[in-house]
Amino acid sequence: MTITQHCVKQMHNRGITNNMVELVQLFGYQVGDRLIMDKKQIQELLVEINELRHQLLKMYEKGGVAVVEKNGALITAFAIQKRIGKIKKQYKHAG
Repeated sequence: MTITQHCVKQMHNRGITNNMVELVQLFGYQVGDRLIMDKKQIQELLVEINELRHQLLKMYEKGGVAVVEKNGALITAFAIQKRIGKIKKQYKHAG
């Protein structure tokens, strides 16, 4: 999408960054020719981000999570930290 010199100047004057504009384009709603992201939407998105962060921290503590899938069916899932140690030991004993 092209951006006009007028828009660049107005964004600079109003303290609006390119990243902010991208977020509005991604998550905002359209009213006529405007894309809007209001406080309510921002609050809802922050709640979702906090929930996602919580889940990612839990996964990080496990050393990551792996899922085995075949033909669209989930076969198993496991924490990587414990599994990778076992796999590394197998390779050390084999060589």
